[in-house]
Amino acid sequence: MFNADSIDIAFTYSLFFWGFALFVAAVFTYLAYRIVNPPLPKFRKGILIALRFIGFLAIVIMLLEPVIKWVNTREVQPRIAILWDSSKSMSLEDRSGDRRIVISELRDSDAIKEILRDYPADQFSFSDSLAPLENLLTLDGEQTATGQALMDLRSTYAEGDPLGAVILISDGQANYGADPVGVAYRMDVPIFTVGIGDPTPPKDITLRKLAAQKVAYVDREFPIIAGISAYGYGSTETTALLFANGIKLDEKRIALPDQGEIIDVTFDVVPDSEGVVTYRVSVPALDGELTADNNARSTRVEILPSKKKILVIGPHPNWEITFLLRALRTDPDLDVLTAFFGKSVLAGDVRIPTSLAEFQEFDAVYAVGCVKEMSANNIDIALLDYLNDGGGAAIHLLGDANLGATTTWDKIFPFIYSSGSHVWTRDQFVPELTVEGLVHPITRLSDDIPRPADAFAKLPPLSGFAMVTGNATGATALLSHPRLSEVSILAIREIGPGRMLFINGAGLWRWAFVPAGFGGDVSTYRALMLGSAAWLLAAGQGDAFIIETDLPVYRSGEEVIISARLRDEANQPLSGAEISTTIFNTESDSDAVSDTFNLVLEERTGGIYTTRLPSIGIGNWRISAVAELEEQELARAGANFLVEPYSLEMENVRLNENALRNISEITGGAYFRAGDIDSLVGKIRIKPLLRRDENERGFWDNPILLIIFVLALCGEWIIRKRSDLP
Repeated sequence: MFNADSIDIAFTYSLFFWGFALFVAAVFTYLAYRIVNPPLPKFRKGILIALRFIGFLAIVIMLLEPVIKWVNTREVQPRIAILWDSSKSMSLEDRSGDRRIVISELRDSDAIKEILRDYPADQFSFSDSLAPLENLLTLDGEQTATGQALMDLRSTYAEGDPLGAVILISDGQANYGADPVGVAYRMDVPIFTVGIGDPTPPKDITLRKLAAQKVAYVDREFPIIAGISAYGYGSTETTALLFANGIKLDEKRIALPDQGEIIDVTFDVVPDSEGVVTYRVSVPALDGELTADNNARSTRVEILPSKKKILVIGPHPNWEITFLLRALRTDPDLDVLTAFFGKSVLAGDVRIPTSLAEFQEFDAVYAVGCVKEMSANNIDIALLDYLNDGGGAAIHLLGDANLGATTTWDKIFPFIYSSGSHVWTRDQFVPELTVEGLVHPITRLSDDIPRPADAFAKLPPLSGFAMVTGNATGATALLSHPRLSEVSILAIREIGPGRMLFINGAGLWRWAFVPAGFGGDVSTYRALMLGSAAWLLAAGQGDAFIIETDLPVYRSGEEVIISARLRDEANQPLSGAEISTTIFNTESDSDAVSDTFNLVLEERTGGIYTTRLPSIGIGNWRISAVAELEEQELARAGANFLVEPYSLEMENVRLNENALRNISEITGGAYFRAGDIDSLVGKIRIKPLLRRDENERGFWDNPILLIIFVLALCGEWIIRKRSDLP
């Protein structure tokens, strides 16, 4: 403290007030000893006055609560963080050599040793997360989250010694988390990047996609389409193989593309029995291929016993119905019929159902913009009976002036409204996924759309919605208004054994028309409509406790989202339960810890529980779940999912020099090839920083003040006694 650059004393209370108090104490002390009996010598009287004043002074100082503040300025050498990419792609061998050997040589290089000698440095490894580097650098990460690693690094050095520079050693491929180039704009230190690998694509065959419908039917043909790409094999011929639950079904000779183009190979499959079937397409590894891990993909299809009938009801043909029919009829296993409230006796393919028996002829019903017409003809009552009998119905509201608040619709609609409260609002908006929508199979869309939230955000805006006051009991919102979260745009509700889906928005047809008109992709709209049909067709099969994953098949390293739905005996969402799960690999022959996980799901909203697994090993996995409430077991449920060898990490393994150059240029660093690592040392110029350390210490509770007060008081008492003073 005494070597500080500056020292200051601050007081909690006003110095004027306490100065006045000290002045009064001094006057009182003087007057107390001005006349004494017996008289005392001036010297002794002066000592008594001084001792009493010192005692008063100690009390005043303690009451003032003084704080001593001082500042020290010191030189600090900023630290260097060295980040080593430990993902699986760093273990490969390509035309640049064996990456393991390159990394080993870099760690033992003179350049790295000189940096560690001349600067305070910390070393980290990263794949899906950042961790301090141990002596052994394991290259087995299933993901590369470079952006997340840089953000975690900023947090690590938010306190303590400052960060002066970052050395990032990687192949530049990032396949998980935040974009590292975007994160680089937020870094305030230079990043020097070192690239490992060959920037030219290696010889490799990749099964980029495997597309199949979620539901198929016995003795009904359906296609499985495999998208295959290749580099470096010219027009080499090979064989694509199709397996069903491990049994070979078909094979096709194909000519491989040479420059990474994707060719589609279609297998026509006719299932002969119902159940869930795992279909797998693979291409044998060829000589010189970088890795065979990405030569196969799998998908799962639920095989149902017969073709399903869907009825679409409307006031008359319109754009919403036209595009809905187009989407549903892309599934050859759906028999989609229409019925309209027309003047003729028969408008559309069939007559409008008016009774439970007539509704029961269909497996699911879509009612598009005809709430008023259904109410006027008492069809809403028959529809409610149909739902209670296990049917599936979708209501699409298109701007009806009045919902016709009836007891029947109150029991059907998934939202709350009162008579006169429903107002149709014209508004341009794009709905957003809710927490439940992120994991529900309807809005999770399909395997070909890996980021549903991004897919919805790119859609054209809707043109209006019904202003309602909230969700009904048991309803779940999957899409909501971006500015009015209480307004559901797509919601679902289970009514007895039946299922109801509600779409609150006009202009949904634009989601198919606009992209198609501009040569875009209508897969989001089609997947949403087909997903809704699959969900409605499962009505009557619901259990009180259901656990499931957002996808049936995952790529190695891909995040797994697990969700559970729990309902009570009245079929209402049950909150406050504890959902514990055991997840184990059914193909494992060992009791290894890595083959078993115990997780507790977190409740997101009423009756909905979720958790996430950032990555999990390859194999067939089984989820065994138990629901408990107040230590009483309620129900058990299970689910299966598959993690295939195809890895996100191995999808693109060439050296991405552009990304590494961009990161270094944005931050003021520089890019180097691994062989030029010796040039790195001369580029690092980190000057010491002056750091101001501000310190403070309270003095009012210092024991020295108490000791002074006691000594002054005792000294005065002793002198008074010796002087025969009372």
